[in-house]
Amino acid sequence: MNIKGKVVIVTGGSRGIGRGISLSLAKEGAKVAVNYHRHPENAKDTAKKIESLGGEAMIASADVTSSSQVKHMVASVIDKWGRIDVLVNNAGHIAGGGLLDITEEEWDKMMAVHLKGPFLCCKEVVPHMIKQRKDEKGWAGKIINISSVGGVAGQSVMHYCTAKGGLITLTQSLARHLAKFNIMVNVIAPGPTVSDLGSSEPNTEEKHEQKRKWARESGKFPLGRIGEPEDIANAVLFLISNDYITGETISISGGWGTLYNELLM
Repeated sequence: MNIKGKVVIVTGGSRGIGRGISLSLAKEGAKVAVNYHRHPENAKDTAKKIESLGGEAMIASADVTSSSQVKHMVASVIDKWGRIDVLVNNAGHIAGGGLLDITEEEWDKMMAVHLKGPFLCCKEVVPHMIKQRKDEKGWAGKIINISSVGGVAGQSVMHYCTAKGGLITLTQSLARHLAKFNIMVNVIAPGPTVSDLGSSEPNTEEKHEQKRKWARESGKFPLGRIGEPEDIANAVLFLISNDYITGETISISGGWGTLYNELLM
């Protein structure tokens, strides 16, 4: 795969799945803009790791639900590298609650992060991708949205699953709308994965290992393990390398998504 020199924005790229994606892209020679919102120390650590691998990185602070901050983030990437080839909409959060427990504010926040955020990022990035189109055969850009198996088959975390399901249909609409520009848009739906999702602070490696142990012993995972950020990153790399896939949802769950089980952390 040849993505050397390609410029990629990874929202929520400083930890968890986003960090795994950022590092994997850097290993393949991409220039990575590591977006973060609340944890600058993690973004700095991820950027430092990328540079230790011989890659190029920049830290891009932005709340993806703020149009002004997204505009500034995209402009800063253009100022530094002059182009944007790939956008990975990964930023997200999760919180529990059923219909009678979820407040209006919690509902709005979930929709803002998982739907408004990708919309705003696409709205700012796509014009640059269109300008970069050189010929009818070459691709102008790739957009990869990170949803969840919960967006494919709703589970008990209702507002999260609803937002993730909306992200899948947003992906399909964008793919149809942007195909004429040779911009491909796809969505990855991870199953339970070792990450910091749902934690206000980064988890320790000990906590991650507890999740791995639980997955191995629970009998709920067909392949006998929980997903790793690198599993999702490999799917991102595949979609970037392929020039004839758009509008598709790829579940990366080790078969877990077919069981309709809940992962209790």
